[in-house]
Amino acid sequence: MYQRAVAQTAKFLMFDMQKLEETQHLIFGADYILIHPNSPGCILHLATHHLKLQPNQIVLLAPFNPFRLSLEKSSCSRRALVNDCDVLHFRLNALGQTFVDSVQFANIRSMLEQAKSGLLFSGEQLSLFKAYFQKMENTFEFKQVLNLLALLDELAAITPERYLINNC
Repeated sequence: MYQRAVAQTAKFLMFDMQKLEETQHLIFGADYILIHPNSPGCILHLATHHLKLQPNQIVLLAPFNPFRLSLEKSSCSRRALVNDCDVLHFRLNALGQTFVDSVQFANIRSMLEQAKSGLLFSGEQLSLFKAYFQKMENTFEFKQVLNLLALLDELAAITPERYLINNC
C-alpha cells in the first residue's frame, strides 16, 4: 500500500546535508545527490567509473544511480577528513508536482532529467556555490528551501562539463 509522507513530520524532508561518509557498498537511493568537495581527495565510484573530485567541481546524480564515495589514502591521515566533501540529498516530492511541472521550474527540471547520466560541473564559475553549501542547514526554516532552489537555479544555468555515464 502507498504510504504518504505527512507534512510537519520527520518523514517530510526536502533535503539532508551530510558530510562525507566513506562507504564499502554502493548507495542506491531515491534522492537526488549533489556532491561538492571542499578539498582534494574525495573519490566518486559511479557504475564502473572512478572519478577523483576537486574543490572546483560539483556532481549531480539522479535517484537510483548507484554510487559510493571514498577518500584517497593520503587524505585519510588528515584531521580535516570530516570536511572533505559535502553531500546534499534532496527530493522533489516535497515541492509538489504542480510546482515541479511549472514553467518557472523548467530549467531545473531539464537539468535533473539529464542527471540520470550523472553530471559533472567544473570551473571557476562554481566558486559561488561554496556560499550556497555553507548556508545549507538541516533545519525546517523556509529560507533553507529558498537556498536549495537558488542553488539548483544557478546550477541549471551552467553547462555540465560532461556526463559521467554514457549508457543512460
